Amino acid sequence: MKIVKSNTKKEEILEAIAKMNAPPIIVHTKPDADAVISAFIMWKALDHHIEVYVAPENGEILYDAICVDYTPKKASDSVIVIDHHSENREYKSCASLIYKVFELDKTKPYLRPLVDYADALDTAEWVNLPEPFKDFTLGSLINALRQCNYDDQTIIFKCFDILEYFDKYLRVKYEAYEIAKKIDIRQIDGRKVAIVSDEYPPTVMGVLFDDYGVDFIIYHTGNNIGVTRNAKITEPSLTKLADYIDEDGWFFHHAGFIACRGSRKHPATTPSKYTVDNLINMLSKIL
Repeated sequence: MKIVKSNTKKEEILEAIAKMNAPPIIVHTKPDADAVISAFIMWKALDHHIEVYVAPENGEILYDAICVDYTPKKASDSVIVIDHHSENREYKSCASLIYKVFELDKTKPYLRPLVDYADALDTAEWVNLPEPFKDFTLGSLINALRQCNYDDQTIIFKCFDILEYFDKYLRVKYEAYEIAKKIDIRQIDGRKVAIVSDEYPPTVMGVLFDDYGVDFIIYHTGNNIGVTRNAKITEPSLTKLADYIDEDGWFFHHAGFIACRGSRKHPATTPSKYTVDNLINMLSKIL
């Protein structure tokens, strides 16, 4: 068998795989969450053109295969083994080793959070999650499926279906990060205010609030203009902006988190007489 290490070149692995006869990915029996995630990361690294199976009970892999997070007891010379345990724990999970060797930071960087999750699972960091969150992890789902008498192979298929949804979500979120890097964020009276002048996916707003710590977003897209407040703060109420606005069509939510004339759900049909600079000045008066 061929043991993949951190200094193994991905070209060597791909060349060896190309010489194989449709090799599957093999994981250990009773797969846990980090094994399933590692297999999924490998599956993504190879662009899906591969099957995923559970290892036989006797631990012998005598055919072309790629063992992930698993070292067989006996294997043919062609078997490729990617197991972080052989790396003297340099990597927290097998997913991390795959991410490094296949240089996924260059081709699929959006998968990094999933790799970090595998790291947390394989090092038991997840146990520090508060109740009830740790009861709703991928590991909990696997345990639930097992209690419902699903076999290992079916569990892998079901988990892969779910991870495919997360893959799409992580891809969109990564794109939102890249967009957020280009957005104008200003300090106004000690608060972080993002100025958004293009129509972006809602995910971008979430990144600005949750990851960039923005307190307010002032947007002006098409005829729509408004201010929205981070849900993590409760003051000031944006209803106070009504004292400075003299124009029909404005909406002030009673909870105080948004003041707008036109939104994604209810776009304005005519332009406002107010500008972003006007809203900045009004916002500074209520801060």
